[in-house]
Amino acid sequence: PVMLFKIYKLINRNKYDLVHVHTERGRVSYCTIARLSGVKKIITTVHHIFAPIETFIGKIKGLVTIFKRWFIRKIIGAVIVSNSKSGLRNEKKYYKSENFYIPNWYNHLKYTLPVDDKIREKLRRELDIGDDSLVFISLGGNWSYKNYNLIISAISNLGKDTKAIYLQIGPDEDKQLLKLKRELNLKNNVKLIGQVDDVIPYLYASDVYIMPSSIEGFGVAAVEAMGSGLPAIL
Repeated sequence: PVMLFKIYKLINRNKYDLVHVHTERGRVSYCTIARLSGVKKIITTVHHIFAPIETFIGKIKGLVTIFKRWFIRKIIGAVIVSNSKSGLRNEKKYYKSENFYIPNWYNHLKYTLPVDDKIREKLRRELDIGDDSLVFISLGGNWSYKNYNLIISAISNLGKDTKAIYLQIGPDEDKQLLKLKRELNLKNNVKLIGQVDDVIPYLYASDVYIMPSSIEGFGVAAVEAMGSGLPAIL
């Protein structure tokens, strides 16, 4: 409640024209606070990878989500956006929600081929990565379905003399990746960077983008990496 009140004051103080809500948790709260703060335009984008679970509890949660979608659209007056046609169909099928369709894509003016190798060289020096190393990179938080632990295990299987290095960009909130890195004694071959303000230098310093996710499709992070010149393993 204290955090939500602070968000209310932030929005109210800055008089925003539009608020965009992406988080799944707290979606209704954020949209409600934005409306109470006087914001007339509210857009919320939904995650399509979380399908309802076929259990009693899952069905109850599905009904709750149906109510939430209805409340956001009809009472709050926010626009719910789906970023794929399959997601649009899922929302209508499972949650009775008529969403607005905006295809997912990436900023091709930002994620481009590097024009200067100095960016790559500078970051590699900072991270203590040799010129002859083969660097794999992944972008995203360490949720179980991302399977980043499989990348670390694969690096370990290559042996202690491998030139392969893995950069993980994103939060590791429960420290599971750090724990695995220590267990496998991969001090120099696995670099858990955490969250960064700008991923582009890390993409330029890498050689291959890798995403072993078990339930996601063709994510935008992969497109951004490919736009930056990296081949991708998906």
